[in-house]
Amino acid sequence: MESHFELPVVSIMDDLALRIRDANGRTDNTETPDGLLVSEFLKTFLPRTGHSLADENGNAVPWILVDGGGRTLDAGKTFRDNGVRSGQELVLTVFEQSRPVESRSSTPAPSPLPPEHRWMCPNCGHENPDHNSFCSKCAAHKPAEPRPTPAPAPAPAAPVLPEPTPRPRHLVWVIGMVAILLVAAAAAYFLWAVHEPTIQVPNFAGTWESFDSSYNGGPYLPKGERLTITQNGSIVHVFNRDLMITGADIVTFATFYAGPSPGHSVQSEGQADLIDTVVLMIKGDVLIYKATFNYRRQYGTHGPGVDTRVVKYRRVSA
Repeated sequence: MESHFELPVVSIMDDLALRIRDANGRTDNTETPDGLLVSEFLKTFLPRTGHSLADENGNAVPWILVDGGGRTLDAGKTFRDNGVRSGQELVLTVFEQSRPVESRSSTPAPSPLPPEHRWMCPNCGHENPDHNSFCSKCAAHKPAEPRPTPAPAPAPAAPVLPEPTPRPRHLVWVIGMVAILLVAAAAAYFLWAVHEPTIQVPNFAGTWESFDSSYNGGPYLPKGERLTITQNGSIVHVFNRDLMITGADIVTFATFYAGPSPGHSVQSEGQADLIDTVVLMIKGDVLIYKATFNYRRQYGTHGPGVDTRVVKYRRVSA
């Protein structure tokens, strides 16, 4: 014998995030299960948001929820069965019975409010108090009041201009000469700017290798000594210094020493026993390093005098 078991049907409810707006424009954000009956939701939502369930006579207020399309939700169905989705905005209003349709010849009943204090819903024709922002029957928006179009301002009268006074002939001639001089000056400046010689800054940058050196005219260092120089415009970085290229296209600096050899550096030339002046220059494709040692006074074993050291380099890489 075969046994059949029927599993109970479990309804899984998802939470809906809703925006509830009443006829006065107040909006409340709330969450509710989509499987909850609309009537049960209103029983808890209305007191929580300050809306009365009964009027002053004790009669139940027929609250309803209306979706964005003007459709009234069925209070006996769940939100899911009413087709409500999360994030939707619903309008809370009071249900009013439709008025009986009157014949065309009949005169409509007068409204308890004067015309200037009421507006007619363009969706359902219901009359609403002027302070309502939404229709209390279908929750449609109150139509915007047309703004009066201001009358166009009259065009100003054309001013009456005096008759032009004829200019003297000599004034016209002066103005013409000034214009010619201005044009000539502009043309001269343009030609000067175009043909102005471009100042070429020598390129010290790269790695250099010595191929010749001397000290006071005699041989000095062996060949192959390398020197690396970087350059940014007219600023040359060499010997841990940033040096400016002078107008003579050279780089130069001086160091001052005092005391017995090897001595120590001092700040000014007046304190120095030895002045070491270095000059770098470019001749063709050769970098020339020239150091002049000016012994002003006895410096260690070296007496007063001038020594010169010259080293020549060729660039081996840029």
